[in-house]
Amino acid sequence: MVATPLSIQGTSVSGEQRGYGRGLILGLTMAESMLLLVFCLLLAAGAIVMREKAATEQAKADKLAIGQELRAQKDANALLAEKLEVFRKAVTDPDALEKEWRELELAKASLEEIVETGLTLEEVKKQAPILRELKARDVTIEEVRAGGEHSASSRNRKSTLRSSRSLPPLPRNCSNRV
Repeated sequence: MVATPLSIQGTSVSGEQRGYGRGLILGLTMAESMLLLVFCLLLAAGAIVMREKAATEQAKADKLAIGQELRAQKDANALLAEKLEVFRKAVTDPDALEKEWRELELAKASLEEIVETGLTLEEVKKQAPILRELKARDVTIEEVRAGGEHSASSRNRKSTLRSSRSLPPLPRNCSNRV
């Protein structure tokens, strides 16, 4: 005898087993497929959130660095503004700055001429009093080299030169008058 499936309210047990069978997507049911899809979407959303969080942290670090740089620039600008104000107060006359610049250029040129003669600045400082004395007595280089045998005034100069035998020699390429 063939057993007939029992029927409860019009459904059969064999019919129920067919309804819960495996699905067509990789052999998974619709519920299992949806769970996998939701899990994958959660993983993707987590990755997006982590990337945004890292970008936010980087933006905060950049903001702090830019803030520090801005403060440093403001401090530098304030210092420059103070220096500019001091400079403006110091130079009320526009010709004063140009005059000082010319004096600096002349001093630089004079120093270069001294260095070209072979003397150092220290040697020039040591010989400066001697040169001033010779200039005050109106003695030329030729008179110094000749020994001062000209007039009575030159004899007076000669005695002055003899009293100061420790004088160093004058440089050869000086001008005619000291």
